[in-house]
Amino acid sequence: MQETLANIFRHARANSVRIATGCITHNHGERVFILIEDDGVGIDETTGGNGRGLNHMRARAEQLGAVIDIQSEPNRGTCVTLTLPLQAASI
Repeated sequence: MQETLANIFRHARANSVRIATGCITHNHGERVFILIEDDGVGIDETTGGNGRGLNHMRARAEQLGAVIDIQSEPNRGTCVTLTLPLQAASI
C-alpha cells in the first residue's frame, strides 16, 4: 500500500485521498481489506498503467496470498483495494 500512496503523490495530481480498512467474513474465512482511493487523473493504461510499480504491487500481493484490485478511469481517479487473509494468532 506504500506504493499506492507513493504513486498518488508522484503522479495522480489528486486533491484528496480516502483510506479505509476493515474486516470481512465469507466462505473462505476472515479477510482484512485496505482501500485507497484518490480523485486524481487516473491511470493511463497506454502510457503508465502497466509500469513496474503496478506489476510489483501485484506480485507482492500474490506472495502474501492477497488479492489486489485496481480500478481507474481517466480524470476520475483510482481506487486500489487489497484484501488479505486474516491469520489466526497461535496461543
